[in-house]
Amino acid sequence: MTKELMQRMGQSTMRAALIYQHATDERAREIADRLDELVERQIEGLTEGTPDDDEGAAGVLGPTD
Repeated sequence: MTKELMQRMGQSTMRAALIYQHATDERAREIADRLDELVERQIEGLTEGTPDDDEGAAGVLGPTD
């Protein structure tokens, strides 16, 4: 991976490539964490308001007259 990064970024030394590789790895983790948060919120939004018991209108007793 370091050699690939050196080629992509035009780095001539391994030291420079390692500095950028570390920064790239950190950024990839930040992006993955943020995507995870977005997915979790999406899942929560989909399940929010979904009845998981008989609290709907069909379960309500009312007058019969």
